[in-house]
This record gives sequence, structure tokens and C-alpha cells, in this order.
Amino acid sequence: MLKFFQLCSIVTVLGFGSLFANSHPAPGHLEVSADFIYLKPSVDDSYFVIKSPTGVSLPFFLAGERINNDFDFEPGFRVGGAYALCDCNREFQIYYTRLDSNQHKLVSGEFLYATTGCAACAEQFFNYTGTASSKLDCLYQRVDANYAQQVFNCCGLDLYVQLGLEYADIHFTETFQYIRTVPETGLPTEGTVHHNLKTWGVGPQLGFALDYDLYQCATSYLPGTLSLNIVSSGSLLVGETKFHLTDRNLDINNKDTWRVVPALHAKIGLNYETCISCYSTSLEIGYEFNSYFRSLTRVAAPDPNSVVSYNNFNNFDTQGLYVSAIMRF
Repeated sequence: MLKFFQLCSIVTVLGFGSLFANSHPAPGHLEVSADFIYLKPSVDDSYFVIKSPTGVSLPFFLAGERINNDFDFEPGFRVGGAYALCDCNREFQIYYTRLDSNQHKLVSGEFLYATTGCAACAEQFFNYTGTASSKLDCLYQRVDANYAQQVFNCCGLDLYVQLGLEYADIHFTETFQYIRTVPETGLPTEGTVHHNLKTWGVGPQLGFALDYDLYQCATSYLPGTLSLNIVSSGSLLVGETKFHLTDRNLDINNKDTWRVVPALHAKIGLNYETCISCYSTSLEIGYEFNSYFRSLTRVAAPDPNSVVSYNNFNNFDTQGLYVSAIMRF
């Protein structure tokens, strides 16, 4: 019985090539990839209004729900390529990612309270009847350039260490509009608050890429290999953080500040590699996470009475699905 299984293994290897496929380009060859990403951006503290069922009672007591405007999943893309050197299982990789998102939310009714940190708006739009709206816009761009070195290859497990640079550019704006109906005149009073936040940075990146072959498909129709792919990296970005606030009584901005922003990235996917027209081709689907810690700055607007203001540092995150098409030449 043992000899029978040994014979079957030999026939399989001879008939269908190596039992395990390499999901990286062959030495001296090029790999190009195009990804469709469907990610959900997230920024700390995008609450903009409180809606109370009854208003303020005496002595001062406010009960209600803080309402948040957060992003939905939005489409984006990533393109890139890798070139394998002719010796020592080394690669140069470069990728560009872009995600453009926007979101709008409107709340209407009685007993509304503005919560954007603007003293003037808080005084004008406190326990009012009307509407409150929030509009968010976000542009996220990222470039990764890595040198990758294979450090382990055995039994279908392939491990690369990556060392390189990351450039990230995060541009986030939020506009809050409050409209109050004046009971005495029936005319509307409007207040608008606009925040413009921007951070860019570049710095060293260290990570790893792991591929593990799960299943060898030996059918006559698109024979190939199903593998589990995991990529993870961390970066320290050095760059500028900017903030600009405008409303009916304020027009202030922070002096540009140079800061260090840590970033973490991870993705896990299933990859199916086959051969189409003599070219090694892969299709991969998976889930990814990206986090930039304390990357965006908001300013608590100065109170006209105390003239005290301070910075709040907020995280920027994305998560969601990706589908990648890869071809090797």
C-alpha cells in the first residue's frame, strides 16, 4: 500500500509539474498587478449633533443621542509590479494605492444641539428646531517601494522579508451645516463649520510576505495551485500635519507641524495561480487593514471668553476587501 501511494505521488509530480507553485516572478522576469479595493475609511470622532427627545430640563439635564457621520465602503484601486533579480531570490516591488471617498448625512427635528466644538455655534444652535448636516470627503494615496529577500522556502511555504519606503498622503475635510428656524420670524439662521485636515509623510517600512500552498488542482481545465497569502508591514512616516478651521466667527489654522506617524498594514487572501497563454496568472481575493496612528489633527476652537484651544490627534484607518489580478512575464 505504501509503494502504491509513493507511485501515485511520483506520477502526479511528473504529470503536472511541481507540487507547489511559486507565487513570485521567476528570476529575471516581471510581475504586474491590478487591484480593485473596496475599503471603509474611518476617522476618530466624526459626531456632529445631539438629538434629544425632550430637550433640556431644569436643573440642567440633557439626554439624547450623539449622531455620527461615518464613511461607507468605497471603491478604489491599487497598481504595481515586481521584478525578480537573477540570483538569490530577490525582488524590487513598487505599488500605488488610491481611495477617494465622500459621505453626507442630514438630521432634522426638534431639540438639536451642535457638537462641533465651536463656541459660537454652540451658543446659536443649542436646543433648536431645524436641521444639522455633515459632509465628509477623504482622499487617501499611498506609494510603497520595497526590496524583498526570500528567507525560507520548504514544503509549500515561501517567506520573504521586505525592506523599503512608504509615502502616504491623507487629505480629510468635514463640513457641518446647522439651520435653525427662528420662532419669532419664521426665518432660517445658518451656521457652517469647515475643517480641513491634511497629513503627508515618508519613511522606512519593514514587513514580510508569506505564501502557503493549500491545494494542487490537476484538472484539465485551468490546472493550478490554491495558496494562502499574508502580507504585513509597519512604517514610521516623517511628514507634515496641517489643519484649517473656518466658521461664522473664526478663520484659524495651525502652523504646519513636522511629526512622526506610525503606520501598520496587513492583508490576508486566497490566491489561485494558473497558466493562461503560456503566462503565469493569478487571481487573489482577500481582506486588508491599514492604520495611521494620531495622523490627523483637529483643533478645539478657542472660547471667546477664555481664548483656550488645543489639538486633538485622531487615527485614520481603512479596512475592506480587495481583488487582485496578477500576470507574470
